[in-house]
Amino acid sequence: MAAEAPLPLAHRLWIYQAERFPLLQHGPLIVVFCGAATLYGGRLGGRIPAPLPLLAAMACAGAFFLLMRLADEFKDRHDDRRWRPYRPVPRGLVKLEELAGLGLAVVLLQALLVLAVAPAAAPFLALGWLWFALMGVEFFRPVWLRARPLLYTFSHMVMVPLIALLALAFGLPAGAAPPAPLPLLGLLCLCYLNGLAIEFARKIRAPAEEEPGVETWSALWGPAPARGRWLTVLLLSLPVALLAGGAVGAAGWVWLLLLPLLLWILLGSTVKAPLRGREPLALPTALWTLATYLALGWLPALGELF
Repeated sequence: MAAEAPLPLAHRLWIYQAERFPLLQHGPLIVVFCGAATLYGGRLGGRIPAPLPLLAAMACAGAFFLLMRLADEFKDRHDDRRWRPYRPVPRGLVKLEELAGLGLAVVLLQALLVLAVAPAAAPFLALGWLWFALMGVEFFRPVWLRARPLLYTFSHMVMVPLIALLALAFGLPAGAAPPAPLPLLGLLCLCYLNGLAIEFARKIRAPAEEEPGVETWSALWGPAPARGRWLTVLLLSLPVALLAGGAVGAAGWVWLLLLPLLLWILLGSTVKAPLRGREPLALPTALWTLATYLALGWLPALGELF
C-alpha cells in the first residue's frame, strides 16, 4: 500500500493516537486508575495528596500505557504488515524510528516527574521500566511465550499493578512508614484482575467480527467459554475490592457502586444474549473498572474534602 502524503510529525502523531491510542477513549480510565492508586496511597499514609503529586502521578504512571502501545507496534510489525496493512505503521503514516523517539521522550518525562515531585518513587519507576523491558523482549522466550497466549497475558498483566504501585508511591507522605502489606496486596491484586478483565473483554468478539490473523479469546475458546472466564474474573475482583476498600474505610462505596453493576451484568443481556459487535463486553468492563477505582480512591477522598 502506498505511503500517505507527507505531513508534519505532530499532525501524523495526532492521527496515530486517534487510531491506536485514542485519548478521549482511554484517557478517562487511565486518569481514574492512576489517580485512585495515588489517593489510596495517601489514605494509607493518613493524608490526601496535594494536587501536584496527584497530577504528576497520573502523568508519570499513565505514560506506561502509551509506552506499552508503542512497544506493541514493534512486536507486532510483521503480523501487521501481513494481516493489518491499514494500521498507521504498515501503511506509512508513521515510522518505527519516530515512535521510538516518542517513547524515549516519554521515558525522560517520567524520570523528570519522579525526580522533581516524588524521588521516593524512583525505585518503583525503575521496577516498571525493568518489567516493561522484559515484556518488550518477551522475557527472552518469544516463540515459546506466544504459543501460550494465556501465560503471555498473565505475564504481561503484571505491568498493571506495577503502574499502580508507582502511582501509589506519589501519594504517600514524605517520611511515611511503608503501608501495611494486606491492603497494599489487595489493591495490587485488584488492579491485576481489572487489567485481566479488560484484556479478556478486548479480545472477545461476535463470530462475524473475527479477523484472519487476529488472535482472540472468543476464537481460541469459543464465545461462551470466553465470556464465562471474563465473568469469573469480575466475580473474583469483588471480594478483593472489598478487602482493599475495608483498609481505607471505603467498603461501603464498593458495595454501593459494584452491587448494582453486578446485578445488571448477571441479570441483564450482558450474560444471556448472543455476542454482537466487535467488543461487546467493553462497556460493562469499563464501567466495572471505573466503579472500583472511584470507590477505592476518588469518592472517599472527595468525601473527606466535602
